[in-house]
Amino acid sequence: MKSHLEFEAKNMERAIEKACIELGVSKKELKYDVISYGSSGIFGIVGAKNAKICVKKKITADSNSIVDEIFNDQKSGDRTDEAETIDNDKLSEQIVETLEEIDIDYDLLLKTGTETLEKIVFLITDEAKINSSIKDNSLFFDITCSAPSSLIGRKGRTLEAIDYLIEKILNKKQKNRIHSQIDVEGYLEKRKEKLISSALHLAEKAKRLKKPMSMGEISFNDRRYLHILLKKDNGVKTRSVGNGHYKKLIIFPQNGIEEKKDAENE
Repeated sequence: MKSHLEFEAKNMERAIEKACIELGVSKKELKYDVISYGSSGIFGIVGAKNAKICVKKKITADSNSIVDEIFNDQKSGDRTDEAETIDNDKLSEQIVETLEEIDIDYDLLLKTGTETLEKIVFLITDEAKINSSIKDNSLFFDITCSAPSSLIGRKGRTLEAIDYLIEKILNKKQKNRIHSQIDVEGYLEKRKEKLISSALHLAEKAKRLKKPMSMGEISFNDRRYLHILLKKDNGVKTRSVGNGHYKKLIIFPQNGIEEKKDAENE
């Protein structure tokens, strides 16, 4: 393979694919430096400048096999409802061994995430403090402020939007997905407790009345968690109904009314 070959495309993924096709190698075998990540617009998401990479050399497929295994199917939209148990100690060891290869600077990402989050938060509320940390190769941001409801929003949707935006920014320049979580004064734990209580209550009600019960429209991550939680109850089954990110979670008694055909099992 020739050294210092440049490839340019609309985004990083296409630039990488272009290089792989021309050089006849797989993504696992391709090692490159980034010349340009593309345009930077509002919060670094939109723009018109092409992404450009410089291919230096090939690496063997085996050298990235651990990384692929660790980060495989991490995008939220591709997750299934079944929880996959991963040994955290083993995961940490694998990450340490492959940090040089995948070139993830967590300290820099944490700094970038904190500074970007500060800009967004202070556009919404004047008084706020952000504590950031790294745990199990994920980034966590905990916000304390004088007006938490303004950051949380109705049913937590403002917080979810901010979380989504920060994660998008952090992953814009990464080959492997970085997970982040933003909380405001313990809101996430309180919401989780409330969701669990409501789901268990409706499950018992569905079994008692032999009728389906609805939890209303909730996010993908919350639905996924409740699907897994209620799967432990042999007396009920769950379905998600609707379109878009927010859908209704329907809890059916196992021997009750037949689910509608258009009910979606996530």
